[in-house]
Amino acid sequence: MKKIISETNGQEQANAMLESFANTFNKIKRNDDAEIIIEAVKKSSIEQKARLSNGITAILNKQIENELYSSQVYRAFSAWLDDEGWIGGSALFFKYADEELGHMSKIYTYLYEKNAKAVVPNVKNVPVNFNNVRDVVAKALEHEMKVTKNWNDIANKAKGEDDNDTYSFALGYVNEQREEEEKIRNILFSMDLDMPKWKIDEMFKNLI
Repeated sequence: MKKIISETNGQEQANAMLESFANTFNKIKRNDDAEIIIEAVKKSSIEQKARLSNGITAILNKQIENELYSSQVYRAFSAWLDDEGWIGGSALFFKYADEELGHMSKIYTYLYEKNAKAVVPNVKNVPVNFNNVRDVVAKALEHEMKVTKNWNDIANKAKGEDDNDTYSFALGYVNEQREEEEKIRNILFSMDLDMPKWKIDEMFKNLI
């Protein structure tokens, strides 16, 4: 009889343990479900909605990469010019390099303001060797033309999507590019007139 009672108590204890385990598991499962629901609410809530299309977000992130690359290219121009004794030219392109980083930061800020995802880029293959000072300036003008095209592409895409905010943002840089191209083009014109080197370097300084 004692043996039967002992076995019965053992079974009851086992059942109690199983019940306790089941309750704990269900509690954990309910908590997991609640977390999943909370995450879904977060993603669908109004304050979490991105205010840019995927296409606009992608092209702006690409421009972040372009601006960083521009900064490194101008830094390379500056270093080469300094090594060759073009002090004014080196200072000018050093300034341009910093300005490109400023442009990049403004794009980051714009993406943040629009609750869109910003991506940190990698930059490779920056040129470091040039034939002469005219080669540097010609490459600078060529690069500025590419930058102009990049901003025009952004403006046109934004206009096509009726994204007036991004269109206005891009248009400011399109207008700025017109001025930047003219500055560098005028230096090349002066070089073509066989202007003395010291005078050309003075032109560089006057643009700072």
